[in-house]
Amino acid sequence: MTQRDDGHDFRDSKNKGQAYERKQEEILNSFQAWLEKCPVDYDEHLQTSDDDITTINFHYKNIWNRKQKERV
Repeated sequence: MTQRDDGHDFRDSKNKGQAYERKQEEILNSFQAWLEKCPVDYDEHLQTSDDDITTINFHYKNIWNRKQKERV
């Protein structure tokens, strides 16, 4: 059995970090694709912080009105 050195541990850690970043990108891309097809009106607001956080506010009133129109 061979002994692992610090280089192996570093590469494993780096690969896990890269895999995590790719998965996060996929999740964000799929959510963005869903938002583009979303049947509900919404607003996007960029938060003033260092993290570039975007808040999405859905307009529930429009959902209720749409459901009421479908019943008629």
